[in-house]
Formats: sequence, structure tokens, C-alpha cells
Amino acid sequence: MTLYELTDNITLQGNIEIVVFDSNGNEKETRFFPDVDSLDVYCYDISDLDELEVTYMYAKKELGIHKMVIEVTEED
Repeated sequence: MTLYELTDNITLQGNIEIVVFDSNGNEKETRFFPDVDSLDVYCYDISDLDELEVTYMYAKKELGIHKMVIEVTEED
């Protein structure tokens, strides 16, 4: 499933972190969206990531902040 398919079909709320990995599994960048009512509101901020495959989704607590982490991976 791509990030676009995920955000188009599900309303994601809360603290959301998107982590981008290259095709070799190296972390490239991280984008954090605090206290969102719907990630769709940030569609312009993540439109360049729309076609990337979602590889993992998990909850994480870091520095007292609970967040949903979505990992996406670039293709070759």
C-alpha cells in the first residue's frame, strides 16, 4: 500500500511521524506532524511521498510523546 492509499482511505489522527528510507534501508529523513486531526490536512507537505510504499506502522513513545510512526521506502 502506498502512503497515498493509506491517507486516502483512513483518517490518521494524533502525533504522526513519517520516516523515509532509501532502497538500501538507510534512513533518509523524518517528518513529524504534532496533534493532527487528519493527516489529509498536510497533503501538500507529503505529496512528494505519495507513491512510496508503506513498509511499517507502529506506535512509539519517545520523550514522553506518544506517536504513530509510518515508515515508507523509496524504490530503486
